[in-house]
Parts: sequence; structure tokens; C-alpha cells
Amino acid sequence: MPSSLGLSQLQIKDRRNFKSLELQSFSSLAISTIQSCDKLKSLEMPSSLGLSRLEISDRRNLKSLELQSFSSLAILTIRSCDELTSLELPSSPGLSQLEIEYCDNFTSLELQSAPRLSQLEIRHCQNLISLELPSSPHLSRLQISFCCNLKSLELPSSPGLSQLEIEYCDNFTSLELQSAPRLSQLEIRHCQNLITLELPLSSHPSRLQISFCCNLKSLELPSSPGLSQLEIEYCDNFTSLELQSAPRLSQVQIRHCQNLTFLKEVSLPSLEKLSLSTVRKEVFIMFVSASSSLESLFIDNIDDMVSPPEELLQHLSTLHNLKCSGLATSPHWIGSLTSLSESEISDSPDLTCLELPSSLCLSSLKVNYCPNLTCLKLQPYPCLSSLKIGKCPKLASFEVASLPCLEELSLGGVGAKLLSKLVSVFTSSSLKSLYIWEIHDMRSLPKDLLQHLSTLQTLHILKCSRLETLSHWIGSLISLRELGVHECHQLTSLPEEMRSLRNLQELYLCDSLILRIRCSVTTDGNWSRIAHIPHIHFFDDQGLKFKPWIGSFTSVMDLHICDCAELTSRSEEMHSLKSLPTLKNFHCWNLLEDAKRKHFKFKNRESHAWCRFHQYRETFQVNYFVTDASVAGSKQNTR
Repeated sequence: MPSSLGLSQLQIKDRRNFKSLELQSFSSLAISTIQSCDKLKSLEMPSSLGLSRLEISDRRNLKSLELQSFSSLAILTIRSCDELTSLELPSSPGLSQLEIEYCDNFTSLELQSAPRLSQLEIRHCQNLISLELPSSPHLSRLQISFCCNLKSLELPSSPGLSQLEIEYCDNFTSLELQSAPRLSQLEIRHCQNLITLELPLSSHPSRLQISFCCNLKSLELPSSPGLSQLEIEYCDNFTSLELQSAPRLSQVQIRHCQNLTFLKEVSLPSLEKLSLSTVRKEVFIMFVSASSSLESLFIDNIDDMVSPPEELLQHLSTLHNLKCSGLATSPHWIGSLTSLSESEISDSPDLTCLELPSSLCLSSLKVNYCPNLTCLKLQPYPCLSSLKIGKCPKLASFEVASLPCLEELSLGGVGAKLLSKLVSVFTSSSLKSLYIWEIHDMRSLPKDLLQHLSTLQTLHILKCSRLETLSHWIGSLISLRELGVHECHQLTSLPEEMRSLRNLQELYLCDSLILRIRCSVTTDGNWSRIAHIPHIHFFDDQGLKFKPWIGSFTSVMDLHICDCAELTSRSEEMHSLKSLPTLKNFHCWNLLEDAKRKHFKFKNRESHAWCRFHQYRETFQVNYFVTDASVAGSKQNTR
């Protein structure tokens, strides 16, 4: 390439037979990308190049790389160069970001001088054994992952280092930090051969996370005035933790460290959130005794502890949130927790009857994953606004006089009879949100539900496999603003009374197979019953077929469709859509290639027809609290 070319950016990709490249003096060349040139073995780049960014990737035969001194080079990325064994960088005064990944045979990195290096990432370099870095006063982030043969890391004085992450380095045994006064985040995960960890006195991390280091035995933390979050998980041989001083430590999580026995006593005046799982009773006692302002506590599998020692209850008087797992009997001791407002009982297979004391002033209660629970006894808590019960298939008895302030009810993984029993405790002036899910023996909603739902604003029904119809009385829910029916495969129709829901703003229909078929073959029917709703969402309806009469949706403002294969920018249905007077936003996933993000001119305004890239479960999730990643979480805005 002659130097007379005024190149500022060069990209060479997928040149399988390209063997050599000689770049002469291009003072204007700022960005260069070389990718998928399998046979390229020779690369000459004179130092006179004005490169600021260089990316080399998918060069299978490149064995070594020597770069001249580029004073302007700021970003260097080397990726998927399988045969590359070493990288030599002379003085690189402008280099700020270096990334090396998927270089299986990479063993050596020689950085002579990189005074401005701020970010270094090395990933999936399996044969890298050791790493020695020059003094880098501006290095703020260092990440090393999947370097399974890396044994040690030596860092000279790193006054700017704030984030250090080491993970999936199986043979990693030693971390030597000379000085890192600004280190705020240290994360070490899946380093099986790490035995001890000592931090220099000058390091004051605010967040320390160590997990899956099965041979780690001890952790010594000197004075840690800035430490606010400590997490230690799945360290089977971890026995000793020394906290000399941590006045700002507010969150502690220790899980599956069943051999931890030695903890040096320390005062933790700022500890607010404590999570302990599969640890010894001594660990629980030490942390609770050291706290004076604890607000949130999660305990699970603490030896055979049935209840905390009485002398510790005074340290729990400030608790607002309590989560318990692995219970065998009702936790009567929580009656002394006068500040408790939120409680969750979960994962307790031995619990058969749950009775909570009347002295509590709960606003939120969750009971889930208690497979043998048969009886739930509650007091008429005047402040209880949220009740969530799930995955308790044997629960048959629910005893409570009334719940006068209940606004949200989530019920799932139980029998249909329990829902009928619960309606008697509703008051017509309180309930606003109802979530019903995985009640597989329910064919229709209970008839007695109507009189208790006059203020209901949100109703979602999920995965009720035998639900055949929505009750006709649904038209009397005059306050209903949001309705969702998700994965109810036997649902056959939408009731005629849907037309009466004049306040209904949002409708979600997800994968209702039989309903989808009926809507496809009828000429009007179900569609006309929802034409007045301004925001309509169809998800996972791959077989959905729209007729030209979709133009009768004269009130719709937002229409979301996931994968309607027959809908194209030239179809008759699209012509009908563009004539709708109120439609402002139209989203259709499968139009990604067809629409090419073009603008469609709707009758009332020009609106961008953009496409959904995410599946339904990633963009809209219903808050029914069960920790199934595919369906749990909180509803996210889809508009």
C-alpha cells in the first residue's frame, strides 16, 4: 500500500489466502482491524504509523507479535490467535487499554513501559503461567479469567488500581500486591488452589468477594476502614477469618463455609444486612453479637439451630426484614422482633404447620417452597399489604379472620380449593393486584371472587394448564387496568364482557394455543372484544395470523407482537395497521430483516417501526416471586 493513500481506518477481514501485509508510513492511519486472515504470517507496522487503535483477531498461524513503539496507540485488542505465544511491547506511552483473549498457547507478555495503562483484560489464555507487570500508576482495572495454568500474580505499586478480578484460574496460588491504596473492589472466584490471602496494609477495599476457592483456609484483613461489603461462598476448607477493624462494613454474606470456626471478635456498628447459609452456629452468634443496627437477616441451615439464643434477641430488635430457610417448626421467637415488617419463609421441607405470633406488625409475607406444609395460621395483621404463597402443594388449611389492608396477593403451586378459601379474607376496598400461577386443577376462576375484587387493577394468570375460560363476570371489574394471560394452553376464548372493561389499558396474551387458533380462523369474534384496549402485547404466538380487519383496532396506541411470521412490510395486514388513527408504536420481532428499521407513515403521525430483540421472558416478567429464572422477577416496562 503506497503511503500516498490518506488512510485513517483500515479493515481486513476474511482473507483466507492473504499471506503478508506491509504498511508503509501512513501518518493518518488511526484505526486498524485485521480479522480472519488464516495464512497471514508476516505483519510489519513501522513506528511512524499514527495508530490509536489496533485489533488483531482470528489469525490462526500467527506465532509471535512484535510491535514498534507507537506513541499514539491507545487501545490494543488481540483475540483468537491460537498459535500466538508471546507479545512484546516496547515503550507504549499512550497505551490505555489492552485486551488479550482466546489465545490458547499464549505464555508471555512483556510490557516494558506503559505509564498510561488503565485497563488490562486477559481471558482464556490457558498456557499463561505467570504475569509480571511494570509500574502502571494509572492502572485502574485488571481482569484475569480462564487462565487455568496461571500460578501467581505480582503487582508492583499500583496507586490507581480500583478493581481487580481473578476467576477460573485453577492453579492460582499467590497474589502479591505491594501497594494498592485505591483498591475498592477485589473479586476472586473459582481459584481452587488458593490457600491464603493477605492484603497489604495500604489496601482498603470496599467490596471483597471470594467464592469457590475450595482450598482457601484463612483470610486476614488488616484495618479495613472502607470495607462495606464482604462475601465468602463455597469455600469448603475455609476455617479462619480475622477482621481487625471494619467500622463501615454494612453487608456480610457467608454461604457454604461449614468449617469456619475461628472468628476474631470485632465490633461491626454499621452492619445492616447479614446472610448466612450452611455455616456453624458460632458464626451466627459472632456476627449477630457484633452488630447493633442489623436490619435484614437471612439464615439457612445453621447447624441444628431451632431458634437463636435468647441473649441474642436484643441484637435483632432493629430487624425489618427476616428470611428463614430450613425450618422444621414455626419460628415463635420472631414474636420479640418488634420492628419486623417483612418476612419470608422458604425451602423448608420439614415444616408442616406455620403459625406466626400476633405481636408482629407485618406488611409483607412470603411463604414458598414448603412441600409438606399443610396448615398456615395468620393473625389479622392490620398492616399486611402483600401476601405471596407458592410451591406449597399440600397446603389445604388457611386460617385468618381478615386481612383488611391486603393490596397484593400472589398464589401459585397450590390447589384450586385454596384460592376459593382465600376469597373470604379479602375486603372489596383493598385488593389491587392478583397473580395466579401454576394452579393446574383450576378450569375457571372461582365464582365467589367477583364481589371481593371491585378495586382490582392488575390481574395476571400464568401457566394454569387446565384453564378453559375467563369467567363472564370479569366484565364487572370496572377498575381493572392491566390483564395478562400467559401460557394457559387450554384457554378457548375471551368473554364477550371484555368489551365492558373501559379502563383496561394493558392486555398481555402469551402462548395461549387454542385461543390463538380460534382467533386465526374466525372473522371477528375474539379480536373485536379487545379492539378498544390501547396497549396490546402478543408474545410467543408464532402461529398468529392477522386478518385485514385488524384495522378495526381503532383505539390501540401500542401494539407488540413477537414472531408473527406472516406479517411483512408489504402484507395487507401492514396496510391496515398503517391506517389506524391512534397507533403510535408498533413492535414486531420478525420484522427485523424485513423492515430494516424503516419508517412507516401512520395516519396520525410518522412513527418508527422498530423490532424486539429479546424474548418475552426477558422483556416482561410477572412479579410472583418464585425464583425460577425463566419466569420470575418484576415486570419491566415494554413500551
